[in-house]
Amino acid sequence: MSNYKMLGGGIITANTPEEFVEQLRALSFNPCDTIEEFIKVTAKACLLQKGVYFTPESATDFLNDLIEFEFVDIVE
Repeated sequence: MSNYKMLGGGIITANTPEEFVEQLRALSFNPCDTIEEFIKVTAKACLLQKGVYFTPESATDFLNDLIEFEFVDIVE
């Protein structure tokens, strides 16, 4: 189990990248109809917020990109 601190505040605790995305989606103002759509919309929002462009193909890629571009930090 890992704890993830969000750039905008808050912590998500998840066992898998898929669980992380589900929880992030549940907290979102724009949860979208599907996980895949949510990932795409959120990636586009990251581009607008920080000028960072990424195209995740999976929940694992998405979480790794969020960590790499400092939208999310792993915390103890």
